[in-house]
Amino acid sequence: MLVARIGSSGKKKRAEEAGAPVIVGQNRSHAIGRQQGFRIQQRKSLNPEKCTVRIARKPGTSRSRGGFTMIETVVALPIAAVVLAALYSCFAWGFNVVGLARENLRATQILVQRTEDYRLYGWSQLTNSSVVAPAFIDYFDPSGTNSQSKGAVYQGVVSNDIPANLPAAYRNDMRALTVAVYWTNYSRRPAMAPIVHSRQMQTLVARYGMQNYVSR
Repeated sequence: MLVARIGSSGKKKRAEEAGAPVIVGQNRSHAIGRQQGFRIQQRKSLNPEKCTVRIARKPGTSRSRGGFTMIETVVALPIAAVVLAALYSCFAWGFNVVGLARENLRATQILVQRTEDYRLYGWSQLTNSSVVAPAFIDYFDPSGTNSQSKGAVYQGVVSNDIPANLPAAYRNDMRALTVAVYWTNYSRRPAMAPIVHSRQMQTLVARYGMQNYVSR
């Protein structure tokens, strides 16, 4: 509430035109103030043109809380559905990429393990098809074969051939072992059509060691 304390009649009239309650105070002379032992300071007059009115709320009242209209809700629901569907597809794609990377890493481990084993074999073992089997099966998690949590199944193929373009002097004393593994994404997403993935690795094995042929 704006209260104007006016001393003159002209100022009182302008304040009344601005809609402010007016309290008229009488001016006391400096002599009276000195006689009674107090000092009277003159109040600054109010300018009605610069007065502002502030509306005060009643105690205990608060601002009204705004809500959503039916049209806003109907428009927001399809937008939220599209955002959630896109978010779900992003998560599914990310999990698929991570799963494929893990399967590729496991395939590389199988290839390295097989080729390192072949390098440790003797010449009689390398030329024996019962030792170097032409096919094998391995799993993503070999320890989970009993609990049906083995993951992807890797089908391995081993080819034991004589390397091409070799001199006749040691052509029959070397072997080229090529190990390849194949697997599908059926274990991760059985509802989709299977996609075949493959990796392969090759190593050369000499009968008397590679140093004998290089030094010649």
